[in-house]
Amino acid sequence: MALQVAIGERRRRSVAGARDVHHIQVVLADQPVEMNPRKRLSGVRPPMSEQPPFEILSALLPKYVEMEIYRAMLESISAYHAARMAAMDAATSNAGDVIQDLTLTMNRIRQDKITREIIEIVSGAAAL
Repeated sequence: MALQVAIGERRRRSVAGARDVHHIQVVLADQPVEMNPRKRLSGVRPPMSEQPPFEILSALLPKYVEMEIYRAMLESISAYHAARMAAMDAATSNAGDVIQDLTLTMNRIRQDKITREIIEIVSGAAAL
């Protein structure tokens, strides 16, 4: 039986980019895997180590899985903050649009009031 670790995480391509779901899958075998570098790398000497390759692999794979989980958590937090930044940017833009619309409305109301006062003054002067 093999141990299988699957991680699904959200990533953002950029601050304004779309979200992607990224999957990582690591399968750990429960039996030693024959590691003969000479079969794959002809003419290259195998790396020299004091420990057998399986012991090195069995020590490194749990750390690899741990670091992948940690990296996925960091990516998720980063995507969350990027989404917050994008939302705040959109809110700032919308607030600017609302301010511009309100300014135009207030200027129209003020101009109408001034026009009415001028008409009243002219009407009063014409009546005299």
